[in-house]
Amino acid sequence: MTLNVSEQAQPQASKALSGTQKAPLFYPNGIRDEEGAELQEVIYFESLDFTYPDPKGRYTVAIIEPLSGKFSPLVCSWFENGPQSDIKKWIIRFSDVERRINVGPEHPLYPQVKAAYEAQEAHSNSIFEAAKKWKHDAGEEAAA
Repeated sequence: MTLNVSEQAQPQASKALSGTQKAPLFYPNGIRDEEGAELQEVIYFESLDFTYPDPKGRYTVAIIEPLSGKFSPLVCSWFENGPQSDIKKWIIRFSDVERRINVGPEHPLYPQVKAAYEAQEAHSNSIFEAAKKWKHDAGEEAAA
């Protein structure tokens, strides 16, 4: 079961937006325009881009869509040319250009994006810890 972290942060976004525009849903492994819509697989990461400095020390979260480098029109509408977000071209290799979304701490969807990033990191860390434990246990069996 995939956790929809948007549901946890939705009240903050709703208050900030007064219900004027439908917001995308953020998951640890992607973004959906709405419940049941196709998942746009993404990777979240902490950005060292200090375009949106924050006096509270919060970091900018970046999002890339590694498969096509494109985001849906709904997702783009939330982040293009905003005061606390932008979409930039990000050149991976000479022939590959992807889009990268930077979400600053004061953006209304920041709590949702940050929650999805943290859930992604927790999942990745659990896999890493399980692999480390398996390697340790396999080493002890071989030594016995």
